[in-house]
Amino acid sequence: MPISVGILLLTLGLTGQLGSVSGRVVFEGEIPILEIDPGNDSCCVQAEPKDERFVVGPEKGLANVVVLVKMPQLESDSQPIDPVVVHNENCAFRPRVAIVWVGQPFVMANADPTTHNMNAKLRRNGHFNLVLPPEDRREIVFDQAETKPAILACNIHPFMRGYLFVLDHPHFALTDESGRFAIVDLPGGALTLQFWHEGSRLTEMEIASSTGELW
Repeated sequence: MPISVGILLLTLGLTGQLGSVSGRVVFEGEIPILEIDPGNDSCCVQAEPKDERFVVGPEKGLANVVVLVKMPQLESDSQPIDPVVVHNENCAFRPRVAIVWVGQPFVMANADPTTHNMNAKLRRNGHFNLVLPPEDRREIVFDQAETKPAILACNIHPFMRGYLFVLDHPHFALTDESGRFAIVDLPGGALTLQFWHEGSRLTEMEIASSTGELW
């Protein structure tokens, strides 16, 4: 599906030479709709799950786009302590796209009155396949960054779908419902932004400087 990426604003950081980049991702074309068959599980039938591959706002902003800075030399002394939690809620993964650091707890929780299963095949961190009864929680910690996102799936309810990124740096963002994103504390100099969405190929954009002007 055609996706147009636009950088609307480029600003200076708050300290030293650190900069930030923010922008908005918009969707072009007709929004595809996929009918979801919830199966025979009464919980899922009542939840009436919807196709959430393309969450598009009133002004065509596209949610759930991952924006990454492609600069391997970037480092950070900060390490998040709070876990990233993906809930099984109304027979859907919330959030649909999860981004977790190496060493940060990744928690899978079930808020539904039915049993779910969460599994993913990661290239560097191996596979996991866990059963989650109602009100259950399971935790995993990853020790290596992944080069590509992994698909989160539920074998009990095959229409459920999510995505998991495992990164070793903080220079990323996830677009909100208006398609907006912001990445802060970037060093000056040329940057390459990578944009990923489950319905599009990976797109890259060159920026002349995170503390100056585009191009």
